[in-house]
Amino acid sequence: MTTADATQPRTALLLLLWAAGGLLTWFVALYTFSYAMVPLATPVRKFLHSNVPSQFLSVLTTFIIAHAAEYIWAVLLAALLCYLTGFRWLWLISFVVAANGWDLYVHLVKFGWYLNYYPTLPSWVLVSFIQGLISIFILFPLASWVGCIWGRKLREKRGAF
Repeated sequence: MTTADATQPRTALLLLLWAAGGLLTWFVALYTFSYAMVPLATPVRKFLHSNVPSQFLSVLTTFIIAHAAEYIWAVLLAALLCYLTGFRWLWLISFVVAANGWDLYVHLVKFGWYLNYYPTLPSWVLVSFIQGLISIFILFPLASWVGCIWGRKLREKRGAF
């Protein structure tokens, strides 16, 4: 058995660990969002719409607050996994795909349902769909990558936890 063959099981297990971490991120973020963020959503939205002069800034701030739990958990769990196991791009990609696969499926099914239900799509459907895609393809992977950078820096120090 060569050295490359001996590391294959470890690499596959770590890939599965990172994918499980991505799923855990999704479940914990959903739980945190459901029980911590939703009760605050209406008062925050009313406050922002009444006190922020720009509609764009108000919508952007509401979007960031609504997805904050997901991004915070992505940074924390990616940092923890990177600290414990090291870093490989394939592991990070499996983390992101596992965390966002279900979200992407729900967004596409929901958009398809709206296409069949409405003769012309309302603007809020398009805004919601575009915001979801931005979150899935840009912001969540970026938050995970930031977590990995943080985890690598902690791993270099070895004992920062």
